[in-house]
Amino acid sequence: MRYKNTKTKKIFEITKGENQFDAQEVSGADKGHIDYQIKGNAMDLKNMFSVPEEGSGLGSLLLFLAVKDAMAKKCELVEISNAALDARGFYFKMGCRKPVTSILDGGDFTPEEREKLLTQCPVGGEAMEVLNASHAKMFERWEPA
Repeated sequence: MRYKNTKTKKIFEITKGENQFDAQEVSGADKGHIDYQIKGNAMDLKNMFSVPEEGSGLGSLLLFLAVKDAMAKKCELVEISNAALDARGFYFKMGCRKPVTSILDGGDFTPEEREKLLTQCPVGGEAMEVLNASHAKMFERWEPA
């Protein structure tokens, strides 16, 4: 499948693999990738990148496609276990606003330590919320080509 960025006019070929999507600019160097695992009713995002990165909208497109695929496999939750600190704002905009705090369970942390660790916890959200947010962002810049 192909998608065209309405602002840059670049066209990307999107290929689907087993729980992953790859994007390659047609006649260009820009590219992107997303891969994820299905664990019960949750999609666990393992890796995502896009070049060019910030502002291109490629991340929104890839996340939309991945969540749509995961929901077809009965996923209800999206978890980003390795969200880079500088990418957390993107995931928050995409509906992943809940820290996944299970990794703190049973830990003997001071309130200050717990507060600091909360800012570094994996994030997640309801799959439908993430789908809707990424869909809205995707359609600001992408159309089928």
